[in-house]
Amino acid sequence: MKILILGVSNVGDCILTTGIIDPIARKFPGAVIDILVGGRAKDVFSSDHRIRRVIPYDKKADFSEKRRLFKSLKNENYDLAFDLRNTFISFLLAKRSFRPWYTKTHAWLRHNSVLRKFYTRDELKMFKPRLVWSLEDEKVLNHINFNDYIVISPAARSWTKTWPPEYFRELIALIHREYPQQGIVVVGEKSEHRYCSQFETDGYVQNFAGRTSIPQLAVVIKNARAIITNDSAALHIASAVDTPTLAIFGPTDEIKYGPLAGNSAVVRRYFPCAPCERAQCRFRDKRCLTAVKPEWVFYWLKRILEKKEVPETRFHRVLLTRCDKIGDLILTTPAITAVRTSWPNAYVGFMCSKYTEDILKGNPDVDEVISLDKTGRHRGILGFLKLVGEIRSKKFEVMINFHPTNRVHLAGFFAGIPLRVGYDWKMGVLNNVVIKHKKHLGEKSEAQYNFDLLEVLGVKNRDFPQRISVSPEEENWVENELLRRGIDRFVLIHPGANCPSKLWPLDNFIQLAEKIMYNFDIPVMFILGPGEGYMEEKIIQVLGEKTVIYKNLSLRRLVALISKCSFFISNDSGPMHIADALMKPLVVIFGRSQPGLSSRRWGPLNKSAVVVWRDVGCQKCLAHNCQKGFLCLQSITVDEVFDIFKQQMERIAV
Repeated sequence: MKILILGVSNVGDCILTTGIIDPIARKFPGAVIDILVGGRAKDVFSSDHRIRRVIPYDKKADFSEKRRLFKSLKNENYDLAFDLRNTFISFLLAKRSFRPWYTKTHAWLRHNSVLRKFYTRDELKMFKPRLVWSLEDEKVLNHINFNDYIVISPAARSWTKTWPPEYFRELIALIHREYPQQGIVVVGEKSEHRYCSQFETDGYVQNFAGRTSIPQLAVVIKNARAIITNDSAALHIASAVDTPTLAIFGPTDEIKYGPLAGNSAVVRRYFPCAPCERAQCRFRDKRCLTAVKPEWVFYWLKRILEKKEVPETRFHRVLLTRCDKIGDLILTTPAITAVRTSWPNAYVGFMCSKYTEDILKGNPDVDEVISLDKTGRHRGILGFLKLVGEIRSKKFEVMINFHPTNRVHLAGFFAGIPLRVGYDWKMGVLNNVVIKHKKHLGEKSEAQYNFDLLEVLGVKNRDFPQRISVSPEEENWVENELLRRGIDRFVLIHPGANCPSKLWPLDNFIQLAEKIMYNFDIPVMFILGPGEGYMEEKIIQVLGEKTVIYKNLSLRRLVALISKCSFFISNDSGPMHIADALMKPLVVIFGRSQPGLSSRRWGPLNKSAVVVWRDVGCQKCLAHNCQKGFLCLQSITVDEVFDIFKQQMERIAV
C-alpha cells in the first residue's frame, strides 16, 4: 500500500502534524509513506525512518514546475491520501482521500482528525506530536557550553508575534541575577543569527541560532530545563519533546497553538482585540505583546523551574472600580496586585475619578485606566451613555466595585458585564454577586475590606503591599528643585485635610516645624492642596518668607516630592497615604473616633508609621458636626507629637 500525506508549509504547523505518522504506520503496517511539505519544513521528517520520501513543495514555483510535481505524484498511484491542507487535489492523486475537521481546537487535534475513520476521538487524543532524530543529531550537545541551561527563542516569522528584544534582554538580566550559574542558549534559524547575536553574553548566554537542523534543535530543546519562546516553531518542537515551555503570546490563539508539554504556561494579556490572529496589528503597536512585562515572564519562569503550580487565569478581562479619593484608591492597590497575581494573564482595567488617575500611572498591574469625568465628558445622561459605551467596548467579563455608587453600578449593568461583584448598598441590587456592606463598623483596614470582595471570587492571598510609582520626569523635577534650593534632607508637613474633623490646628503644625528646625537643624517644607492656600500667609508670617511651600502640585509631582522627603507629618489625608505607600517615616494625627472613620479603617498600613489619637470620651462621634470644638484634635499637644518625631528620628539613625 502506498500512502501520501499532503502536509502544511510552516515549520511549526508541520511539527504539529507529526502525531499522525505513528497511527498511520500502525494501521497500515508495511505501507510506503510519502509526505509533501513546504520546503522550509522538510527537515522535520529528515530523520524519520517511517517516511520513505519527503517531497518539498514551493508554493512560489512557476506553473510548469507545479505541473511536473503533480504528474510525478499522479504516477505513484497512491492508495490513500491524507490531505492536511484541505485541498481538492488529494482526490486526483489517490483512490481514497481524507481531510481533517475544521474546528476550533488545538491544531494537533485538528490534524489528527484526518484519521477519524480509523480511530475514536479518545484514541486520537493519545497521538501527540513527536520528533525523531538520529544518534548523529545528538552530537550537537557537544557544542553547547553549559551542562544546565534554558533555551530562549526570541524570534518569530511575524513581527506581530515577536516579543520586543529589549524585553528579552531585561528577562535575561533577571534570570542571571536570580540564577547566576544558569546557562542560556539562544536559538533560531540561520536568517535570525544576527538578530539573536544581540543577546549573546560571554559566560552565560550562547547564540546557537542557525547552527542546527530541526532534529538537532529538538535535541537541544529536549535537554533544556525549560524554553522561553514566542509563538514559533521552537514552541511546537518543545511540545513534541515534552520540555516545559513558557510561551509569550500576542495575536495568536493559545487554544489552537498553545504549548502541549507538561509544566508549561502561556503568558499574555487578553486585550479586547486579542486574539485577533492577524498578520498586522491594526493599532500598529502590538500592545497585546508590549503589555507583557519581563518581570511577569520571570515570575512564571520561576514557578516552572521550581515546579510550582501555574495559576489558571479564571477571567480574561477584569474591570476594577473605585471612584472616590486619593487615599481610598491607594488603599486599593494591594487588591489590584492580588488580582494580577491570581489571574496573571487577565487584561485589568481600572475605573477611577479623573483627579486620581495619576495614582495608577506606571502601575504594572493595570493595563488601562478608565477616567470617570463626572463634570466633563461623562456629565449628564449623554455623558453617562458615553461611559457605558466605553466600558462595553472593552468586553469585560467581571466588574469588581470596591466603592459602591449608583453611577458605577448602573454603568456596569448597562454595559452588559456578565459578572458584577459589589456591596448591597447604593443600587447594589444590580450586582449579581453581593456581600453585605459593613465598612461603617470599622472593624479592619479599608485594604482588608477590599480583599473581602476578592475572596468571593476565590482570591485568598491578602499579603500584598500598596503600590505607587514615581515617574522619571517628575523625579528629575524634584531633584532640580532640591539642587536649586541647596536642600538634601528635609521634613515634609501637610497641615491640610478635606474635612474640619481631620484638621489639627495650623498653629500647632507651625510650632512643631519651629521645634524640628531648632533641635535637628533640618529644613521643613510644607505642601498645600486645593482650598488650603489660606494657610500660606500664616506660615510665612511666623516662619519667615524663606519657608518653602508648594501649593497645588500636580499629583505626579506631589508623589515625587514626597518620595524624596526624610520624614512626613500630616493629618489624615491623601498625601499621608502617598507617604505610607512610599514607605516613608510617618507621623499622622487622627481625630475622629467613629469606627468607620477611625484610624483602624483609614490609618497607614506601614507598621513603622505612628498614629497620634486622643480619646476624649465621646459616646458618639459627630465628625464634622462636632459640638466640642474638635477636642480630640485640640488635646494633642505639640510636645507630644515632637517627642514621637524625635523617637522616630533616633530609630532611623540607628
